[in-house]
Amino acid sequence: MYNEVRETAKHWLEKGRIDCFIGFSRRVDGSVIPVRITDPADADKLFFGHGCVHNLMSFIKLDDDERTGILLKGCDGRTMVQLIAEGELDRDRISVLGIVCPGLEEDGKLLLKCALCRTNTPPDYDELIHPDGVEIRDNAIEDEELSSIEQLSRAERFKFFMKHFNKCIRCYACRDVCPLCYCRECVTEKSSPQWVEVSIKPSSNAYWNLIRAYHLAGRCVNCGECDRACPVGIPLRILNRKLANIVEEFFEYVPGTSPEITPAMLDFREEDEHQVHGTEKS
Repeated sequence: MYNEVRETAKHWLEKGRIDCFIGFSRRVDGSVIPVRITDPADADKLFFGHGCVHNLMSFIKLDDDERTGILLKGCDGRTMVQLIAEGELDRDRISVLGIVCPGLEEDGKLLLKCALCRTNTPPDYDELIHPDGVEIRDNAIEDEELSSIEQLSRAERFKFFMKHFNKCIRCYACRDVCPLCYCRECVTEKSSPQWVEVSIKPSSNAYWNLIRAYHLAGRCVNCGECDRACPVGIPLRILNRKLANIVEEFFEYVPGTSPEITPAMLDFREEDEHQVHGTEKS
């Protein structure tokens, strides 16, 4: 499978189609790391398989004009499409080598994001690798983890999330790894007015995590990078998936599916349903 990745990257670089290629490489100890290559000879270092969990769109420079080739799984491809829809990325400078993702394992276990993946193929690509025996999937899977949280009472849910927010050390790894957190100035860094207290305490921790979740509402593609980067194990995925479900229910919008569709939070339609917290839909 990774031979096709190597051959395509090498061909694109040799022909001058791209200036660099972003993919994965496996080290001697078996661990996998993202790599950026510019020399066709380095294409032999490329790899794809278990451990390739990173969302490579995190390594795309949005404010650059470098012609970039990139290997994208389904969730990564949705990230690219979402960035294009938001006007942050020029598709013409990106050459996409898509791959029908078989689902990835880490430490011998299938990643939760792969178990919940609704589409394992990038929505947009220039060339596609389809490994033998891997079926193309395009359907939502029952989210038992989220359902279990939804069944709790409001007080129990509050206790659950505050327990996790209290662990937050405000390292901002979740923000820094997220390819959709691209604000030039993060709300946490603003001092006039100061929206988020710098001090690490339950109230400011909760505010930071909630405001980030709201900023990703209708945008998050469930790539799982924030969860993977969090050093204290806060289940950020649960908040993000809940908000994604709400946006899909009320606005019939799924992020990262088409660059032609205006993102839900940038659009207004008079026929949209309106609901006040604590009331029925109307």
